[in-house]
Amino acid sequence: MEHPTACESIRPLLQAYVLGTLSFAQRQRVTGHLAECDACQAAQATERARLKDLHDAVSLSVPRPGLADRALARIAEAETEKHDFR
Repeated sequence: MEHPTACESIRPLLQAYVLGTLSFAQRQRVTGHLAECDACQAAQATERARLKDLHDAVSLSVPRPGLADRALARIAEAETEKHDFR
C-alpha cells in the first residue's frame, strides 16, 4: 500500500474512474495506485457496486417511451365514452 496521502488523493477520483470520465493522465495515476493498494481496490469495488445499484434503481423507474402519450390517449378516450353515455 502507498502512503495514506496517496490514497487521500485517489479516493475522490474513484467514482469518475469507474464512470470512465477521468483524463488519460488521471486514469493512469489511479490505475497505477490501484495496482498497489488493496484498500483503494476495495473502495473502487464498493464504488462500482454502488453505481451499479444506482443505475439499476433508475433503470427500473424509467417508463417505456410513449407512456405519457398512451395514458393521455386513454384518458381522452374514457372522457369521450363518458360523454357518449349521457
